[in-house]
Amino acid sequence: MIISAVWVLPWGRYSVIFIRLLDVLVTKLSPALQTAFPHLPPGFTSGIAPLLFGLAIILFLIFEPRGLAHRWQLFKSSYWLWPFSY
Repeated sequence: MIISAVWVLPWGRYSVIFIRLLDVLVTKLSPALQTAFPHLPPGFTSGIAPLLFGLAIILFLIFEPRGLAHRWQLFKSSYWLWPFSY
C-alpha cells in the first residue's frame, strides 16, 4: 500500500492483501531457502522480506506510476469499445 485510503479505495485493500501474502510467502520459504543453500550467512533469510517489499514497491512505481486504478480504467474503456476499435 503505497498511497491509498485502505477502506475507501478497493485498490488499497488489494495492496494490503498483496503485501500480507508476500509476507506469508517469504515466511514460509525462508527456512527452505536456508536449508537449500547452507553456505548463506545465518541472518540472510531475515533480510529477504524487507528486500522483497522494497523491490515490489520500486518495481510497481516504475512500471505502474499512475497505479492499478489507471490500468483498470484503460481496460474498461478498451473493453467498452472492443468490437469497434476505430
